[in-house]
Amino acid sequence: MAINYDWYPNPPKADSTDETITLHPRIHYNGSTTTAEMRRYIQESSSLTEGDVDAVLSALSHFVSQEMGYGRSVHLDGLGYLSPVLGCTEPVTSKTKNKHQKVKLKKIRFRPDKTFMRRMGGINITCIKRNDPLVRRLTNDEIEQKIRLYLQTHTYIQRRNLETLCSLSTSTAKSHLNRLCKAGVLVNRGMRNQPLYYLKEE
Repeated sequence: MAINYDWYPNPPKADSTDETITLHPRIHYNGSTTTAEMRRYIQESSSLTEGDVDAVLSALSHFVSQEMGYGRSVHLDGLGYLSPVLGCTEPVTSKTKNKHQKVKLKKIRFRPDKTFMRRMGGINITCIKRNDPLVRRLTNDEIEQKIRLYLQTHTYIQRRNLETLCSLSTSTAKSHLNRLCKAGVLVNRGMRNQPLYYLKEE
């Protein structure tokens, strides 16, 4: 199994006069691995039962969240460090009142151990050549037109359909679908984890 990727152009810097387009590789994810699959793997490679693994994972989750809630970073040997990162709910200046009410948990930062990175050192990579990174990007209107044409022969469109249709990344396709929903062009009639986008009836 290999890591599949494609090339995408970097956004130009505002103060740059160099017109050379630089590229970056972006992973095309091969799905995700579930807790049930991990539980079975640990059970098969140890003397633990699946129930034991469940109990350990549950205790681990509670312990890690508790410790980070105390403002501590947590080190898991062979894996790495987990640390809480704070952010603000809105822009804050020295004159902002009640600044403590503007603080929120922004994300959890992960820093891998060197041993963890060494285990991943022998990865295989394959360029899927799905996109030509130097092809002109479609405008919002062109993307909307492609979706409308697609929906003339299909009942609904999904995010992965739009990725293929317009050579978009997952995040960019999601952004366009959300934009068109807000604009009243599309409506999501699917489930939260499986959105299905239809043309909104006029």
